[in-house]
Amino acid sequence: MHTADLTTREQTLLNRAVAHVLADVITPPALAYRNGVTDLDTVRLLMRIESGELIIPGRSGHSWHAVPRGKAMPPLTRIVEECLRLGLVQRTTVETAPAIWRTQLEAAPVHLTDGAGGTACDAAELAPQFRYRRAQDVALVDCLACLYRHR
Repeated sequence: MHTADLTTREQTLLNRAVAHVLADVITPPALAYRNGVTDLDTVRLLMRIESGELIIPGRSGHSWHAVPRGKAMPPLTRIVEECLRLGLVQRTTVETAPAIWRTQLEAAPVHLTDGAGGTACDAAELAPQFRYRRAQDVALVDCLACLYRHR
């Protein structure tokens, strides 16, 4: 991969965005992508979210779109729903003004890998139905439990 032209921040975002990728040969069927979603789709979504782009539900609650609204809403909805199923993104609410809340997406935390395909914290054992973002580099990790156990 050619990353020489990327800033340090862009390299960090990219490394965090690919932390969920699993080899096809070791991916359990329940954690495989469905509906035509790929690792690249997920990387693009995670990069957008972690770069500060807002991804919010549509008025009906059945679709997702970027703010400002982009042209590719149906594919974005398909990707978001698949990432929600796999636990790679989460819905969160943010208070934008007193008594006014906005629902948006946030990227799931990056966990410290335990070297055996799990996480340093108990997340992978407690919820095996999710696909976890894992890294060996502590600088990429933002799971507080993993960081605590690493110390």
